[in-house]
Amino acid sequence: CYNKFAGSKCNRSRVKRYDRTFCGLNKFGKKRGAHFAKIALDKRRAKAYIDTIHQMHGKGRHPAVTPFREPSVAARRQGTRDQSPWSRPAEPFVSVSRYGTSRYRRGHCWMPAKAAALGGNRSGTTEAKRFRLGQSGRSVFLFYRQKEIAIMLTLDKIYHASYALKDVIRTTDLIHAPNICPGSDIYLKTENLQVTGSFKVRGSAYKISQLTEEEKAKGVIACSAGNHAQGVALAATKNGIKSLICLPDGAPISKVEATKRYGAEICLVKGVYDDAYQKALELKEEKGYTFIHPFDDEDVIAGQGTIGLEMLQQLPDVDAVIVPVGGGGLISGVAFAIKSLNPRVKVYGVQAAGAPSMQQSLAHGKIEKLDAVSTIADGIAVKEPGEHTFQYCRDYVDEVVTVTDDEISTAILTLIESQKLIAEGAGAVPLAAALFHKVPVEGKKVICLVSGGNIDVTILSRVIKRGLLTSGRSCQLTVELLDKPGQLETVAHLIAEKGGNVVSVHHERASEGSDVNGCFLRLRLETRNYAHIDEIRGALTGAGFKLID
Repeated sequence: CYNKFAGSKCNRSRVKRYDRTFCGLNKFGKKRGAHFAKIALDKRRAKAYIDTIHQMHGKGRHPAVTPFREPSVAARRQGTRDQSPWSRPAEPFVSVSRYGTSRYRRGHCWMPAKAAALGGNRSGTTEAKRFRLGQSGRSVFLFYRQKEIAIMLTLDKIYHASYALKDVIRTTDLIHAPNICPGSDIYLKTENLQVTGSFKVRGSAYKISQLTEEEKAKGVIACSAGNHAQGVALAATKNGIKSLICLPDGAPISKVEATKRYGAEICLVKGVYDDAYQKALELKEEKGYTFIHPFDDEDVIAGQGTIGLEMLQQLPDVDAVIVPVGGGGLISGVAFAIKSLNPRVKVYGVQAAGAPSMQQSLAHGKIEKLDAVSTIADGIAVKEPGEHTFQYCRDYVDEVVTVTDDEISTAILTLIESQKLIAEGAGAVPLAAALFHKVPVEGKKVICLVSGGNIDVTILSRVIKRGLLTSGRSCQLTVELLDKPGQLETVAHLIAEKGGNVVSVHHERASEGSDVNGCFLRLRLETRNYAHIDEIRGALTGAGFKLID
């Protein structure tokens, strides 16, 4: 019953219709009004939703939510139901929690995409057994039992964010990379080429655009691993707003310096993102700043959701989307947008194995905080997911998997070599999940969201070396030799015959436990792959040399 703003009145016998143009509802039969709890929306937001429905349907009234009515006396005598629109037995129940796969006590639930435009996607404990969809089968009004809930994220808000951001961000390219992962048709959504080098500017810029003049006057504060900091700094500076950013002291130098160049003040905090978050909250209370949350905010999530809209526009027949997950703001917005418009598309999340906060929380059915995180993907090194992002991930994300740092390094190297793209650790985790078969993408059209490219060059150098080792492009061999002339020449000749390239040699003579006449030869080689390494090892052992593991 929308008696908060629609003029309806509840009593114990029926809900009385006051406003036909609002929702086209007829009387609720003999059902008691006590079964219905009003949805907590203020009048301003209610009017916005009404206008949205009018625009969608283009008519003065909307498909009604019809109550389930028991058969009439005559119908019961005949063993049939009335065939009026009020008691159609074939109609599905109204869905109140998920986008189309929920099941309630008396049947399947289904909610069309247009219902999601009203925010009718929030999960709840409601029973929907008394309601069926109207004749059109496209109901957009949801009734919650014994629970009052505020509708937050809507598809309409994401479209509004897309419009508001058109002069701030660039629509990033979708690059086809058919050979990057054999067996799959991979596309890369290049948010690493976004303004500030990361998707984060979408959410932060939209959030700042929605602040009141009073909130802007106070100045803004944010916490970040680096990318959100740059987005807030850029958006705040463009709007003439003072900004203060709390960063963990381990943030890459490139991100810290870029944030300063965008005009923000920097406060380095010892620890990881969560420690910077606590410091930002302290300063907010102390100085009165307006806090811009990096992920657990509906405006921020809506801004990130614009990527989902772009993906569907650029590749309408996509089968699956793979998205990095830290606090969950990016995947919440992307999954909400995609599932609302095309529920058949699979949405997979990927976390670093050293920071699996969202995966662990979803597995246990509650938000859990990790004791510590450790990964080269600093952008997703988050100890605890957000309250709202946890709900959205639970409702809209099909699965969250993890990848190791070695797998991330391999993905970064693959992007550099095959696509000439620089990605940071967090931006490479979707491709890592595809390359190492963490998600079922074989034979499908898959979009990997490369979320950012702000990686420090010193870290990049180490990551490339790690990626070469992991992919079999580089290896180290230790050979035990007799200390006599010609041994080194023979080893080098065997390696050269097999196509290996020696890049470093270390000759070690006397060592504890070795033969008096023996020595060790440590070689670093450039190779093609693991099969090539095995071929070289076989040639050396076949010539009588002993390899030390």
